[in-house]
Amino acid sequence: MFTPSKVSILDAGWKINTDPTNIGRQEQWFNQYPGQDAPSVPVPGIIQQVYPGYHGVAWYWLEFAPELAPSPFEEVFLHFGAVDYYAEVWLNAVYVGAHEGGETPFDLNVTSAYKTTANNLLAVRIINPSNDPIDSFVLAEVPHSCKVIPYRVGAGYDHGGIVLPVELRILPVVRIADVFAQANPESGKVKLDMSLANDAAIRAKCRLTATIGSGATGDLVTEALVTTEIEVEPGAAAVELELQVRSPRLWSPEDPALYTIQIFMEAAIEGASSIQHTYGVRCGFRDFRIGADGYFRLNGRRIFLRSSHTVNNFPIGMRIPHNADIWRRDLVYAKAAGMNMIRFIAGMAYPEQLNLCDEIGLMVYEETYAGWCLADSPQMADRFNRSIWEMVRRDRNHPSLVVWGLLNETVDNPISRHAKGMLPSIRALDDTRLVLLNSGRWDGEQSIGSASNPGTSEWQYAWGDEAPGAPSAGPLGKNDILPLGGYYDRVGDAHVYPGVPHDAATIRFLRTLGAETKPVFLSEYGIGSLVDAIRVTRLYEQIGLRPDLEDATLYRAMADQFVADWHKYGMDGVYPFPDDMLRESQRLQ
Repeated sequence: MFTPSKVSILDAGWKINTDPTNIGRQEQWFNQYPGQDAPSVPVPGIIQQVYPGYHGVAWYWLEFAPELAPSPFEEVFLHFGAVDYYAEVWLNAVYVGAHEGGETPFDLNVTSAYKTTANNLLAVRIINPSNDPIDSFVLAEVPHSCKVIPYRVGAGYDHGGIVLPVELRILPVVRIADVFAQANPESGKVKLDMSLANDAAIRAKCRLTATIGSGATGDLVTEALVTTEIEVEPGAAAVELELQVRSPRLWSPEDPALYTIQIFMEAAIEGASSIQHTYGVRCGFRDFRIGADGYFRLNGRRIFLRSSHTVNNFPIGMRIPHNADIWRRDLVYAKAAGMNMIRFIAGMAYPEQLNLCDEIGLMVYEETYAGWCLADSPQMADRFNRSIWEMVRRDRNHPSLVVWGLLNETVDNPISRHAKGMLPSIRALDDTRLVLLNSGRWDGEQSIGSASNPGTSEWQYAWGDEAPGAPSAGPLGKNDILPLGGYYDRVGDAHVYPGVPHDAATIRFLRTLGAETKPVFLSEYGIGSLVDAIRVTRLYEQIGLRPDLEDATLYRAMADQFVADWHKYGMDGVYPFPDDMLRESQRLQ
């Protein structure tokens, strides 16, 4: 709910070209608008919507009129919701900055480069890493989740581009830069950790007033108000405020009670009239943790988690739906199906998704691209840290978000060992949430606990055979008594993918999992229906987009092969049409 003074959304008129030989910087493409004949590209969107199968360097350009102009004591910023993976930015041929990381926002001060009396040329050079090094970036060595080249079933294709909106923002030189609202359900107190920015060359005297109101917009009932004054030297300053809410309503899936905080700042600096800025943020009172008995508890009561996971996989744009209603339906359907949690596995949720989860009462377990399939490299620690820290900073005000996840199915390697030491730095950013180490615990290190409750800075021995000095666990493979794919024996955070149909031994295992240890969190289990490749292929045709998109090509090949096999094995004597078999598979599963 960040509220800039003035904002313009830069979503129309973007052009794109590829740079397969990486010559654009040398030839100063940032100063060369490609013209109207260059392909248009959707923003938000991905490179591969225009250039299917291309991976490497691509350039985006936008020529836009100066609809907004800064007043004295205001500055101009470009805000990028996310660019996947590495972005360098020029405005009117002036280099204004760069950002590494494909999921999180960044802001660039472009005041000195911005034109108020003529059109502006914005150029963005993007590296969508591939299997071959590009300026030291290699796909496997950057946070990328399960992206692969070439694209295959069970993985994601290597998409990249400007994947979240771009905005031009006008902000005062003295402003509220960030707010973290920490609502304590026991005391009713809300601690506000605020960052103030002063880009002026002199000291500013600031008066801050914060109010909290019940409801999603905060205009229903004002619960509390607090005011403070502070002098802010040039640069940045940290401020703490505290609001008191009497008898707060607790946030839960059954009653997702939200509170809205509005912070008004009035600053005075020499030579300026009053500088004003308003910042809004939502919060909720709730406590989610693992109890001493090893079971999950929400607001002090035991809760059974009913959850699925998603990788935000959509047709056409891969992670960017061609229709925003699709991601809304995903979450609403999950809630309607009786789920109380959704896990964003190895890839962050979008801010709008978290807003919706806040409102409908769907708890969130969130991970980043760095959490799965990251290879070791000299830059591994920096990239992993940046990925986690930027996730926490972006999303820590959402009451629906109850779990930070660091890893998924990662064996004992430099990445898992690094993640185990990250907890203190995470707690410096957010001390209010449960942190889970490694979904599936494929590292097998039972002497390290799987979870860290809010308010703690160590891994706790909550589940399975976890204990100080416990021996390492190993996987149960095909040669063991049960072919339980993904399961490490007696670990506390378990993945189990048995064959179907389940035999008596498998059913007995599932029913008694954790009976001989502390409780076990079964964080992944499933049996999947056949993919309805026929229906998905028709969807591409109905939307009317180009047939050579990577996912469209793969699904069409799957559909053709399925129909051929359907005839080959005589299934036309069992089902009237191939579609009927696919629908029956989905119904059974």
